[in-house]
Amino acid sequence: GTKVNLLIPPRGSDDLYEELFPLIQSILEDFKPAYIIFSAGFDGFKGDGLSSLNLTDYTFYNLGSLGKGKYSSGVLEGGYGIGLERGLQAFIKGLKGEATDYAKEKSPDSVKSRFFDYLEKEKEILRNYWKI
Repeated sequence: GTKVNLLIPPRGSDDLYEELFPLIQSILEDFKPAYIIFSAGFDGFKGDGLSSLNLTDYTFYNLGSLGKGKYSSGVLEGGYGIGLERGLQAFIKGLKGEATDYAKEKSPDSVKSRFFDYLEKEKEILRNYWKI
């Protein structure tokens, strides 16, 4: 199939997602989808309470920007507090390409080391299917 899952360890934040964006963009360029459907879950927002991630407006804006200028839609999947309130707004701003000044949050060093271990293993597998 064409579904790609990329792991972010618990307590991961914007800096880790930022590391994934070039990989995601390479896969999108290789696949050339006619239409993108976002599984738009905002429970990864810092303080939302349903996940152990610490994402902020910065990441949700960048996720939305992946659909800018493309045929796309989203299905609301999660986030019931601050994640829905702020993450959804940031995501829509990214889709529209609106300028923002969101600040990026950093993950603890112990989380970063686990993430980079995951990322190398994921890239090794993905190279069998995608031009990354």
